[in-house]
Amino acid sequence: DGETTCADLHEAVSEFDESCPTIQAKGHFLCGCPELPVLEHGSCSLCYDPTEDYTNNIFETRTRITEDDTTTTTTVDVYCSDAAVEIFAAGNDTRTCTQAQAQAALSCGCSSFPPPPEDPSCTLCPGGMDPEFPDRVIENAFGGSVTCDTFNQLVPVLYDSSTCHNEFLTSLTNYCGCPDVAVCRVCNLGDDLINPDKIVKSPTQDVTCVEVKTASQLIQLGASIRAFQQQCQAFRDDYATDCCPGSSIEPLQFDFPSPAPSSVPLA
Repeated sequence: DGETTCADLHEAVSEFDESCPTIQAKGHFLCGCPELPVLEHGSCSLCYDPTEDYTNNIFETRTRITEDDTTTTTTVDVYCSDAAVEIFAAGNDTRTCTQAQAQAALSCGCSSFPPPPEDPSCTLCPGGMDPEFPDRVIENAFGGSVTCDTFNQLVPVLYDSSTCHNEFLTSLTNYCGCPDVAVCRVCNLGDDLINPDKIVKSPTQDVTCVEVKTASQLIQLGASIRAFQQQCQAFRDDYATDCCPGSSIEPLQFDFPSPAPSSVPLA
């Protein structure tokens, strides 16, 4: 917390016997002690490969609420070394450990990460399929940048059935090109942008055709296929003429998940 020194930790070891392994872990990660304590049930390393070094970046930012006369909300940056201390005693085969190791691959520069569970309850693409755009970069994913391919491997470890359905993951199904998701494209499938750097008008700001292309793929298929078609067609009406070859101004094309659209009720 910034108030306890390594000398304080050294003095504390003899006072709190039950906390000794945790204090010794702090001594290793924060004060430079050469060895870690050995725990009977095993320990959890921040990187999945315990021999790998991590970068002491910000692991995550947490919100702290204190209530005295008034309620005060502050944010606290938890660094990778702090996280290493926190998870050390978790055991190396617990979900707490594997989730932290997966996040460390994004936040702390670990190149190793735990394998997904045999029967994952959450995947990036439906049915665990691989994304069509594996090399696309996701910015600011848990404080780091990562490709869709790597994030696809981390999702089953980071999320479970209770946290799987969220706006961040939903937006990535189109961005990373999950094959069983209806995709809106400003240009028809197979057509490239003819003017990728051209500036076009949007309701809020001027954008390039490349940014338009990315935005079109974030339009989500909800409960109504008809509404999705109408929203995507309106988007294409606004931008296809400036950004796409003439063939893309012809009738709309979609990729739909199975079952085929004809077997799905229209709202």
